[in-house]
Amino acid sequence: MGILRASLKNFASVDAPMPSPLLILSDVHLSRAYGAETAIALAHLIQKFPTSELILAGDILDLSLDAPQLSYKESLRSALAPHHQLTSVLREHVERGQKVTFIPGNHDSGLDSPEATQILRSTLGCIDGQRVQVTPWFTRRGEIHIEHGHLYDPDCANNHPLAPPNPYSEGLGTALMRRFCSPNDALRFAHANQVTPASGFLQAIESWGSRAPLLINNYFRTAIKLCLEAAFHGERVERAKRQGAARLSRHAQLTGVSELDLRSLLVLAPEPTHTSFRATFLRLYFDRILAGGTALMGTSLILAGTLEFVPHKVLLLGGLLLAGGVAYLVDNLLKKKNRYGNCVIDQLAAAAEGIRAITGSSLVVFGHSHVEVESPGYINLGSFGLSPEARPYLIVDSNGQATKAHLLRDSTT
Repeated sequence: MGILRASLKNFASVDAPMPSPLLILSDVHLSRAYGAETAIALAHLIQKFPTSELILAGDILDLSLDAPQLSYKESLRSALAPHHQLTSVLREHVERGQKVTFIPGNHDSGLDSPEATQILRSTLGCIDGQRVQVTPWFTRRGEIHIEHGHLYDPDCANNHPLAPPNPYSEGLGTALMRRFCSPNDALRFAHANQVTPASGFLQAIESWGSRAPLLINNYFRTAIKLCLEAAFHGERVERAKRQGAARLSRHAQLTGVSELDLRSLLVLAPEPTHTSFRATFLRLYFDRILAGGTALMGTSLILAGTLEFVPHKVLLLGGLLLAGGVAYLVDNLLKKKNRYGNCVIDQLAAAAEGIRAITGSSLVVFGHSHVEVESPGYINLGSFGLSPEARPYLIVDSNGQATKAHLLRDSTT
């Protein structure tokens, strides 16, 4: 258990009208298909802190499991339906006068749509919206800055943190979950963002057996389509950026962070992978796949060139293709076998440092990476739903003491 001090001297900002204890957690990942045990654990945790404001910092619901044509309203209803105990406890929490704040993450960005927000408030018995709020990008409580963190992960970042959600133009990792993992029953890959093609193929064969070739084919169809979208959907991306920019002034009023500082925060964010054909092509390791294919083609031509009736030029071409493909693969693998391995952890830590410098925050709280980090002025809460041993959460009392704690996975009391 770690203990930090976080100043609450500005607690009476627009975003936080009164000093109240905070219960903060992230990455619960509930859906219609799974999360029953996690939902029960969360319900019991909320009951342990009946006077705290609950801040759910992103990816609480896996709305990205649903097809893009399904409305966010229906997606939300479907995700909440199996978790009756949790919704009942949340409703009681609101009825006691406590506030529940949702910060949409990359997997539940749809919460920021008006129709989903309305359903959420109706479900929790707060039509006026005062005690159930959905705050895009981030929220602040005094000098504590809380957001999901996917903005600083290029593979999951949206077009603009304040743009309306759009299932047809979202981060690469989220799009793969919605368009490949969910419809192909491949959820074991849903949060495996460090998988390389070779290990992915081996896992696919192990998991799917005789179905592996079909599902691998489906993966490539999806991946190629995402590359093409990155190449030709520039106007959609620019429109989203304009829509997000139009909301900056309102977000500045809500959070107490100046519009100038908001623009400075945007500079911290890398360009999302899905907005660039080259970045998408490389992130999906198509360069290595093509190099491997080139080497195989070269081998085939060499074998064919040994036949008497085949011109020797075929043998020479095969040698060149084999040498070129192998050289590219060796060079890449020597540089780094997994060139994206765990880089998001450092990206989020660097972003937290930048946020503190720009906004004067004493503590930055993220989730998203599913890896717990605790350092001076920065906490990453990992994942309440997917943590293998114990479920992390943060308590900030009314005196400003922030304490990270864990709920044992088999504990419901």
